[in-house]
Amino acid sequence: KARVSMNSISEIPPKASFEEAATLPVVFLTVEYSLGEQAKLKQGDRILIHSAAGGIGLAAIQYAQRVGAEIFATASPSKHKYLQSVRVENVSTSRDEEALASEMGELVGDGGFDVVLSAGFLIAE
Repeated sequence: KARVSMNSISEIPPKASFEEAATLPVVFLTVEYSLGEQAKLKQGDRILIHSAAGGIGLAAIQYAQRVGAEIFATASPSKHKYLQSVRVENVSTSRDEEALASEMGELVGDGGFDVVLSAGFLIAE
């Protein structure tokens, strides 16, 4: 027999296979560890989530929203409206280095970011 706390379990989403559902805790635990334990993300921090429309990115958005961080995200242009629909206001492209640098420069100014989470390839500059 095994005992598990009720807040550690949930139902498998209706259209998810067992294999798909089994990956969900890994994604969220990765985010909890990286943003909570390592980065110590907190209310008021500015976070850049690169490739924010993927699994890690979406979980990071939820975590950042929960703690009250200011979110800046990148994704391919076709995913910008989706990110805006989940209340991410500051979205830039992850496909064009010059556009990313320009747009983020305008949004952030000299303040920079407190935390950068890259779920994809981040440009060097």
